[in-house]
Amino acid sequence: RCPSILPAAGAVLGLLAATGVAACDFCLVSQGISPLQTLQGTGLRVSQRYTLLDNVYDGRDPIGNPGVAEEFHTTDLSAFWSPRPGWLLLATLPVRITEVDGHIDHGSAGHAGEEEEHDDHEEHEHEHEHGLPVGHDGAEVAVHPQTGGDEGIGDLVLLARWTAYTRHTLTATTLVALTAGVKVPTGATDGRADDGSFLDAHVQLGTGSVDTLVGVSFSHSAGRWSVSANLLGALKGEGEA
Repeated sequence: RCPSILPAAGAVLGLLAATGVAACDFCLVSQGISPLQTLQGTGLRVSQRYTLLDNVYDGRDPIGNPGVAEEFHTTDLSAFWSPRPGWLLLATLPVRITEVDGHIDHGSAGHAGEEEEHDDHEEHEHEHEHGLPVGHDGAEVAVHPQTGGDEGIGDLVLLARWTAYTRHTLTATTLVALTAGVKVPTGATDGRADDGSFLDAHVQLGTGSVDTLVGVSFSHSAGRWSVSANLLGALKGEGEA
């Protein structure tokens, strides 16, 4: 699932960062103000992303990975149109390929919220006598040999952006825009692995929920340099199990 608040920074410099994302490749990290949109007003854009998840953690503590991995290939197809100055309508449809090669299940519910002191050797990975990794609390990590994945369209996102502040000078341009929209559940949620079991929710093509999106974008250009920052929040609806 996407976090409720996803901060991202993207610019002509190619700077892009997102925090708090866990196995999420449909979070619109590139939804902010683009020079292509502000200069042309109408057009199409195709972007490609690849995510590999192969690190295993018990809380914040890394533990040994017995070989499990998840891969996400996403092609975002975006169309934008400016019906009048200051307004932009944006539609983004992701085409996704998800793959899973085993997944883990911690053998204990854990001790979230407890404040405990651990020795250094307890903070790092341990090996069980059978060779399976265990968490810092000694609980064995079970490995499920689930393989497979799914491919197809993900959840369609429709956004409207209003440029609330514009300042042009001879050397710089500053823009601030407000964004609102909706994510609709066009992606499938019934994908199955090779053994017939359902894929985990984050490996499904869609979420099955209708989410309301609100955000703000900032862009500042000076000479050959441009910096932008985006903040997008989701009021998440009820998904499908």
